[in-house]
Amino acid sequence: MVRDMTTISGEWDWSQLNSLLPQNILNQIAAIPPPHCQFSPDTLGWRWTDTREFSTRSAYDYLMGSDDAALDEVWKRIWKLEIPQPFAIWLRQNLLDDHVQQTDTEGWSCRFGILCWLLWKERCSIIFEPERRHREDLLNRGNRLFEECQQSSTTPMRLQLPAPVIQRWSRPPLGWIKANVDASVHLPDGNASLGGVFRNENGSWINGFARNIGQCSVLFAELWALHDCLSKAWNSNIRNLVIETDCMEIIRILNHSSNIRIGNNLIELIRIWTRKEWQLVIRHVPRNLNHVADRMAAFGHALSREGLSLTSPPAELALLIEEERENNICERAISPEWSNTVVYFNMQSDPGGS
Repeated sequence: MVRDMTTISGEWDWSQLNSLLPQNILNQIAAIPPPHCQFSPDTLGWRWTDTREFSTRSAYDYLMGSDDAALDEVWKRIWKLEIPQPFAIWLRQNLLDDHVQQTDTEGWSCRFGILCWLLWKERCSIIFEPERRHREDLLNRGNRLFEECQQSSTTPMRLQLPAPVIQRWSRPPLGWIKANVDASVHLPDGNASLGGVFRNENGSWINGFARNIGQCSVLFAELWALHDCLSKAWNSNIRNLVIETDCMEIIRILNHSSNIRIGNNLIELIRIWTRKEWQLVIRHVPRNLNHVADRMAAFGHALSREGLSLTSPPAELALLIEEERENNICERAISPEWSNTVVYFNMQSDPGGS
């Protein structure tokens, strides 16, 4: 039983696991929360997708040893079509190659794609809108659209860009602590680490943390970063906390607007922390406002699973911390109406600040 591989305190029993399994499997187990009495029953999931939902594409990629990033986007779309393979190859040649043997027409791949699209629209129109008829024949429409595409690609466009918005890290309101968290995953081995930093209302460093997670996906690593931050904050008696992450998917998960099933047990652990009696704000920020946490996460790759805790910033981050402290602004209050934010007010005190 899996529970036989845990200690009395509920952690993985590495004294047993280390003697039974190879290191690559141990690294994967390290990123999985041990069984917990408050977890929901286990469910089956497809390991080759982040959502744990089966897809034919993921099965094909796994069997063929394919790399999504290396696959041709046009070919991926053609492959999904229920057509004979020779026809699929013919489509690919015409869509990707401007110098097919059958024609020397300039821009043929673009013209061919437009004609295919118009044929599809015409077919749908016959079925769903039989009373609708185009005054312009299909070939003329295709030539006209092709010429418009050519003109749009050669005519310079004058865009009036908005004035750049200066974004800066901001201090929390009086009486609050702010934590920034991030994760890092090395490809292709999937070795993951996490890091974070706690700062007070003056922007001064309180504590930093980093550790190695094991082998997992980027999203799983980001969830671990949030979990560790919540655990450390609560155990440090912090009760008014703002957490900033550059992972928008975490906000969707906490808002129940994501279909991600990955790491259900880890998500349940996070929810257990959020239900405790404190004032907690978790929100998304752009990556450029999360530099310190990003650097801390990078440190974690060279650390153990236990990691480290720093009461003062490492020398490499001292200048960055000081710059953010001097050039920041102070938030005057915590608002439940912030965008991309999850707010938990589980205490009766006033959530505002001075």
